[in-house]
Amino acid sequence: MRFLHLRIELLWKFILFIALISVAPLLAMGWASYQASRYAIESQAGRYTQELTIQQRSYLDLLHQEIESLMANLASVDDIKQVVSRDPVVIDRFTRLATQARIGYILSGYTNLRGLVSIDIFTAGGEQYHVGDTLDVQGLREDALGRIKEAAEKAQGATVWLGIEDNINSASKESKVVVAARQLNVIPGLGAGLRPTGLLIINYDLDSLRAHFARANHADGVSMVIVDPSRRVVHATDRTHVGSVLSAEFYKRLTAIADGSFVETIDGQATFVSFSRSSMSDWLIVSFTPMDVLMAPMSHIFYATTFLLLASLSLVGFGTLFVSNSVVSPINQIIRGFQRIQRGELASVKPLQVRSNDEIGDLTQWFNTFLISLAEKQQAETELIAAKEVAEAANRAKSEFLANMSHEIRTPMNGIIGMLHLVKETELTAEQRDYLTTASNSAESLLLLLNDILDFSKIEAGKLDLASQPFAIRPLVDGLIKAHAVMTTTKAISLSADIAANVPANLYGDELRLRQILTNLFGNAIKFTSQGGVTLTISVDEVNGDQITLLFRVADTGVGIEPQKLAAIFDAFVQADASTTRRFGGTGLGLTISARLVDLMGGRIWVESEVGRGSTFYFTAAFIKAPDDLPATLMTHPPSVETGKEPLPEPSNAFSDNNIRHSEESSSESAALHILLAEDNVVNQKVAVRLLEKHGFRVTVVANGVEALDALSRETYDLVLMDIQMPLMDGLEAVQRLRQREQTGGGHIPVIAMTAHAMQGDRERCLEAGMDGYVSKPFKVDILLAEIDAFFPEIRRGRAGMP
Repeated sequence: MRFLHLRIELLWKFILFIALISVAPLLAMGWASYQASRYAIESQAGRYTQELTIQQRSYLDLLHQEIESLMANLASVDDIKQVVSRDPVVIDRFTRLATQARIGYILSGYTNLRGLVSIDIFTAGGEQYHVGDTLDVQGLREDALGRIKEAAEKAQGATVWLGIEDNINSASKESKVVVAARQLNVIPGLGAGLRPTGLLIINYDLDSLRAHFARANHADGVSMVIVDPSRRVVHATDRTHVGSVLSAEFYKRLTAIADGSFVETIDGQATFVSFSRSSMSDWLIVSFTPMDVLMAPMSHIFYATTFLLLASLSLVGFGTLFVSNSVVSPINQIIRGFQRIQRGELASVKPLQVRSNDEIGDLTQWFNTFLISLAEKQQAETELIAAKEVAEAANRAKSEFLANMSHEIRTPMNGIIGMLHLVKETELTAEQRDYLTTASNSAESLLLLLNDILDFSKIEAGKLDLASQPFAIRPLVDGLIKAHAVMTTTKAISLSADIAANVPANLYGDELRLRQILTNLFGNAIKFTSQGGVTLTISVDEVNGDQITLLFRVADTGVGIEPQKLAAIFDAFVQADASTTRRFGGTGLGLTISARLVDLMGGRIWVESEVGRGSTFYFTAAFIKAPDDLPATLMTHPPSVETGKEPLPEPSNAFSDNNIRHSEESSSESAALHILLAEDNVVNQKVAVRLLEKHGFRVTVVANGVEALDALSRETYDLVLMDIQMPLMDGLEAVQRLRQREQTGGGHIPVIAMTAHAMQGDRERCLEAGMDGYVSKPFKVDILLAEIDAFFPEIRRGRAGMP
């Protein structure tokens, strides 16, 4: 039963108890009296409003009777009967003028009626007799006259009330009038039917109708309208509504019965609608009374009831506060203290005063004890957080330092490696070539060290992400064995690999990082083994649906590791022996990075070793099984360069002879390409220009983004190689302005970032700025050419000897 768990504070429990025995009966009495009064007032107000509406209808009927009496009198005048019954053909002009004067005299006797605008008689022969506010009867509104005639003919001698209509006399000052019409008939003989001989039209002033009903006693907010059978408003309390048309649905409710009332929501307000229909003209008198006006007397009862209720509640409240001061108040203080503690405002919470020697006093004492203990704990946590922030600041400073050092080291290294490559392509003696090869290998080793440091920094900062791409495991192992074979030429050791038959041919995972782990383990094994062999074994460790975990084992017959060193072998900058660095070299980062990468791959790494008998490194890694029939184009062997990841080292340096594409390999298409190089470093300018020109490209060099934009505005280029960090304007801003210019001028020139910014996210920032490709420094010639070839497929086909 959930209601048993409902929390109600002590103060409210006491208030509810008092309310049940005192306030509830009073509230029930007030509610009953209010409802009874409301019903009585609604009934009386409704009847009064209905009677008022019928009274207004009665006046309207009197007005109609007055007009109809006028029309009956006019129709009974002998002179008028003679005029309308005569044949106009036999009447001469003099007789017609005399008749006009006589009829006008007769009609003028009725013009003293209040609100009468004009009286018009039309004979069957087309003659018009008129008296009214104008003597000009030449301008007749034929359309209005036609409507009136048609309505009078349908009435067959009875008076027809047309409501608001255009005045047939266009010269009259009243353009809109209330029109009453009657067809004049004569009886040609006994027993014969009526014969229409004329039309009597009376035009009544709208303002006179309004003048009467405006004097009616209406309360504030009460309004009235008079509606003709065409649903047009003839009169309205708000005269702006005169001439408007009621909706068909609302009018239908008004015509269901002769008199009645109902409640309707109008403009969001409940309104009492009372209506009555004139039996003479079918006009409707409709009154609109807001329910708030009807219920106004109820406010007195409501206010009186509310006052009594509030007075009772006030007495209960004062009594409850007085009683609860010694019980509820200390409990509330403790609750508020805990709430402030929860919001982290412990410093503002002070110990409470113990006011009684009872359970409430004991509770207060225990709260004070808890408060002191919590303050001591928070002080310790504050000191710990401060120490953590200092450590994080130091870590950020380290990351920023590594990023800056990466850029500053890569820039000159690009020049060193590039220049060494260019010199090696010149005619050299064997001794000179040996010196240059040694220098190139040293530069490559320095680059590998830099990559290890950056990888370690990214792993420490949690910014290294793994990719998931399809790759083939067996070609990866074959390439690994071949790449390390050159390291064994000076040693009497063998390299071998054994892949279990149940290992899938294709997997989804990060081939680049798997290759990096195996390269580190293979490199270490070869480095610490002088004779014997190094063996790689791959088997299935666990299968869970499409996920498969592989076990990798790299065994060597090298020097081995002492037992006391095994526990720290995977720590950063640690080697098995201090003499190891002097004897074999290395920083101790390879195994640390491998251990972190294995952890990211959902596996673990460990080692078994015996001094003098070799070591065996094990690690597991989780992958997703890929179909065996994946297209070759989906396989990523060798792996592509990814964001913030340097290519893994091969035995030869980045500009080795195996990677060189000589200019006799250039196609005629590449010679036609004109490249703009934006680079501020003079050495790197020379390196890039020489390498590109050797492969058949024409190169123009600028030193910053401003010069690049100026050159692009003056001359057409096929491609832009853009450095990022340059004076005056960097490469990111330059490419953004270039893309803005292209939006208005059209066209799109490919831009490839060629930069020493190689940290996590640098590639994404270049692409978001508007660049189309990315190559990090020091760059490999084949990678740079592959990026260029991607935008010009015909060059790639030419390089491959394709037609």
